[in-house]
Amino acid sequence: MTQSKEKFQERVLTEAMLVDGVRDSILRFFQDKIYFCGGPIPKAMLLSDKSINLVRRTSLDAAFAFMYRELIPQLPAPDDYEDATLPWDVHYAIGIMRDAQRRWLPRPHIPGLMLLYFVFCKGLTVPYPVPEPMDSDIEYDTERP
Repeated sequence: MTQSKEKFQERVLTEAMLVDGVRDSILRFFQDKIYFCGGPIPKAMLLSDKSINLVRRTSLDAAFAFMYRELIPQLPAPDDYEDATLPWDVHYAIGIMRDAQRRWLPRPHIPGLMLLYFVFCKGLTVPYPVPEPMDSDIEYDTERP
């Protein structure tokens, strides 16, 4: 076997292993979650190419920017939220992230899993690819204390 063919087969095996790891993360994260319209989330939807690519290729910056700009504002604020030290939307996002961390999922998968949570558990729409935030999207506090 030629050296280039060996490298190609090694790359294909690595790619397959990466995809298997993403599939495992998706299944573990959503194993006890309920579909937004009731019942279990269809496995074919969880493991679609779009879902796998969203988990594989979404950066933390893009996920949080999109989540706070587009997704969380669509959710109603809970009437019974009383923590004065943390806004409810931050608490909500941290809760989703902690759920993934408690399951010992790879950190690079967490941003995409968080977005899939909004798709499958809240019925919201997430584009693929998720747009990366631009510096013009970031509001900086320029006042000095």
